[in-house]
Amino acid sequence: MCGICGWVTLTDHVVDPSILTRMITVLGHRGPDATGEWWSENCALGHTRLSILDIDGGSQPMVDETGAAIVFNGEIYNYRDIKAQLKSKGVVFRTRSDTEVVLKAYREWGDSCVNHLEGMFAFAIMDPIRKQLYLARDHFGKKPLYFFFQDGIFIFGSEIKAILQSPVVHDVVEIDDRALVDYMSIGYILTPKTIFQQIKQLQPASYAIIDCLQKTFTEKKYWKYEESFRQKKTDVQQSELEEEFRTIFASAVERRLHADVPVGGYLSSGLDSASVVATVRDFNKSSFRAFNIGFEQDSFDESAGAKEIASALGVDLEVQMFEELGCEDLSRLVWHFDQPFSDNSAYPTYQLNRLAGMFGKVMISGDGADEIFAGYPTYRADQIYSLYRKLPLVVQQGFSRNADKWIRPTYRKVSSDYKIKQFLGAAGLTREEAHYWWRVVFPKSTINNMLDPEVLRGIDEYSPSDVFLEYFKAVDDLPFLDRALYVDTQTWLHDDILVKVDRMSMANSVEVRCPFLDRHVAEFAAQLPVSQKMNLWKNKTIVRNSMRESIPPSAYQSRKQGFNAPLLSRAEVNLPKDPRFVREYWFHPGKEDVTFKQNNLLVLNLWFDMFSNYKNTGCWEPTSYGC
Repeated sequence: MCGICGWVTLTDHVVDPSILTRMITVLGHRGPDATGEWWSENCALGHTRLSILDIDGGSQPMVDETGAAIVFNGEIYNYRDIKAQLKSKGVVFRTRSDTEVVLKAYREWGDSCVNHLEGMFAFAIMDPIRKQLYLARDHFGKKPLYFFFQDGIFIFGSEIKAILQSPVVHDVVEIDDRALVDYMSIGYILTPKTIFQQIKQLQPASYAIIDCLQKTFTEKKYWKYEESFRQKKTDVQQSELEEEFRTIFASAVERRLHADVPVGGYLSSGLDSASVVATVRDFNKSSFRAFNIGFEQDSFDESAGAKEIASALGVDLEVQMFEELGCEDLSRLVWHFDQPFSDNSAYPTYQLNRLAGMFGKVMISGDGADEIFAGYPTYRADQIYSLYRKLPLVVQQGFSRNADKWIRPTYRKVSSDYKIKQFLGAAGLTREEAHYWWRVVFPKSTINNMLDPEVLRGIDEYSPSDVFLEYFKAVDDLPFLDRALYVDTQTWLHDDILVKVDRMSMANSVEVRCPFLDRHVAEFAAQLPVSQKMNLWKNKTIVRNSMRESIPPSAYQSRKQGFNAPLLSRAEVNLPKDPRFVREYWFHPGKEDVTFKQNNLLVLNLWFDMFSNYKNTGCWEPTSYGC
């Protein structure tokens, strides 16, 4: 895994060469093994390398015989197949790396080269013949790619912090208030927005072209996941369906085991990671080791279940107990995300990757299974809500109004009291609105009381629910479960789960591979009847049925637990001292579980301190004033 960055100028603007060095330096955690630079008249490319394939021959930036140069971040799992295909056409290769395969694929197929790639990737190619910079991102957006384009200057990077090194960006960058509302509402920011008005994300499954002659930027989707749901549903026998899943999934796992360094993995007490580890074991990876983070609080701890699974599968497991992060640690993690991000599972995820990083550079995980095969309790809540909403509205509102009186918080991991209160709070919503509501941190009414009226007028009644409803509308011809799964892959999966996995693994120079997000696995899942994903008795139906002979009963029968962290032992956290915020906010920890709200505001304070320091000094660095 690596970090990439660079720019192209479409005017006579001269860029200080030292900026590229600074961009590369702040991405050093993404690739501590080597760095590289490439320059042309109007373009610069930078790279930091985490050496995994062709350690001696895969240095970047890589330049071909035509002068085209590439910086690449990720892994192409089918690169050997593509290489064989290109060799049959007479293409000659100098290295064993997948980077060279991507560069030669671009030379052979041009802009459509991404249609041949399977893996996780973000890359940029400067083509001196076509006079264009070509950028692309993988199907689900596992690897990040941000950009700034203003006044003829296009700057890109794996992380926002690289782009912030430019004085041009520093002088103009401002907070996007709609992104701020995203964050306060759901704890993360929806693509293509970032917290900065002038910096955007390239969409997943997209490529972009900066035409140096026409001075234009165009972005195009090369794969649409929603079309997979519209394919004819599979109607073969159950046994055949399960065999097909095992074959596709085994292939996805096997391809992710290919590396020139040791491969390990993550193991909880649940179905997803057990399925991955059991499949790895089938390939006789004797050096494979698994890792887990335990908790002192029983409701959060899965280490005993993980040990039971590891023992049954004959896999070495290392467990480390969770350590609450200090103020400086929290600030450092906010720095790694670059923008407000309050999924508190980031904290144990960081420690898990730190632990694993002592063993090796490559880990394999069960991420993505819940969004592909319907693993979250929210999908069950959708089912129940379809019946509950038939009650008279006055009854629903009565339940919602009295929830705080009837139910006291237990502060267990995503406890029943938290889920019941969240459910009752959906009174009067449509099914689509309720699905969005399940993960809301601060409701719109509360945010409207927090923000200055001028800010609210500027965003014109915007709510992130608008984005969710647009995604729902795009697939309104599908069964509701499929619609919800599609919406979650475009929002929660891409903008929360995969951001967390990438930043917390890269913070420890570790690459995480996710076989459940293999394109073939995802397309197989999309084409299943909804009953194969969730029925009245269980979720992830096809996975459970297919893996029941390969994993211990405890994993087969497990319920989704999540990977959250307990409430942080912090004093009262209030709103940042910024003109956007006009009122104090008071927590009520005796009436409701304030875990997610507390963390949301704590991170927001740390981020605003960091941004203020950046505007004053030009340095994007951790601060801990708001802790």
